[in-house]
Amino acid sequence: MQFIITPTINGKVTRLYVSFIKKNESLEYYEVEGKNRKIILSCNRPVIQAKGLKKFPITWKIEEGKIGNPRIMEKITEAIQESWLQQQ
Repeated sequence: MQFIITPTINGKVTRLYVSFIKKNESLEYYEVEGKNRKIILSCNRPVIQAKGLKKFPITWKIEEGKIGNPRIMEKITEAIQESWLQQQ
């Protein structure tokens, strides 16, 4: 599954390409690619869904690559979560 997110980063709307990589019983992996960078993120959404914890926050982790500002990671993960809601 591939989709595009457009978070506002440093006052600019940025187009990022997100690809779902794989899922196991505890983690989902996503590749986020911009103009000149690529990162791999993981989240614990499968565990939360399996336990039926609707209000429990999803935890994200950078598996590969770097993001200099934690606020940028927060904006990217928020945009991915918004895209999940739109796909339902």
